[in-house]
Amino acid sequence: MRYSSVLATVAVLITAVSAAAQSNWDKTYNVSGRAAVQVSVDNASVITRTCGTCRTVRIHVDAHGNDLSRWHLTEMQGGNVVHFTMKRRDEERFFMGWQGRSPEVFVDLPTESDVELRSGNGGLQLTGVHGSVDVKTGNGSVGVEDVTGALRITSGNGALTVRRVEGTLMAVSGNGPMTLEGRLSQFEVRSGNGGMNIVLEPGTTLTSSSRATTGHGGMHLTVPRDLKAELDLTTGNGSLHSDLPMMSQSTSDRHHLHGNINGGGPSLRLTSGNGSVTIRSN
Repeated sequence: MRYSSVLATVAVLITAVSAAAQSNWDKTYNVSGRAAVQVSVDNASVITRTCGTCRTVRIHVDAHGNDLSRWHLTEMQGGNVVHFTMKRRDEERFFMGWQGRSPEVFVDLPTESDVELRSGNGGLQLTGVHGSVDVKTGNGSVGVEDVTGALRITSGNGALTVRRVEGTLMAVSGNGPMTLEGRLSQFEVRSGNGGMNIVLEPGTTLTSSSRATTGHGGMHLTVPRDLKAELDLTTGNGSLHSDLPMMSQSTSDRHHLHGNINGGGPSLRLTSGNGSVTIRSN
């Protein structure tokens, strides 16, 4: 999700926020249609929640007693696009005297919104959005719940937890476990090092090829009994387990299992370089 071309063609108001001698900052933006919200921070957590059919976007910063003048805050609005950044000033990047917790940024927005969140070092939480979602953190956990739409998640180091989502999902973690639950029409998830627990809830229908891959860790996939798919399970070092009746089974050995379930459908591949792979029905 990129809005640079949009922002370049609309009249915008850019404000370098003065945050001297305070530890909180707050602003509300009025929107007339579908909101597009971008938040980028370098060392803070972001918590995003929905306010239903409201026509506002509210951003609140809580530095938990730290002086916000040590950060450079920039906010910008162009039409229904809201952009907010919070970066430590150059002279403060190596300052070791922070008090207690790192800052938190709270975002309240309409349910029908497109969201882009970025954090260099901090957790990201998102709840209740219907739209395009793109979240990325260099180091920190990611939690997403009750989201409908196209979802993309990236974490360099941290656990990913996704619950009650509908739509498509792309998720990448360099290091950390994944818990993914929802009704997905297509997904592609990868972890360099970490186990996966994926639950495709009843009502799931795959519309295109999907896959899950981990370099190191066990994988557990739960699917509806009526899911139609061409199943392929592979492990470099580990065991394979399945309680699904395989039709037209073409390959079955200790490290590879391939066949159709419920007559076949889009390809569904699970691969672990080092770990057991288990698939079962719910």
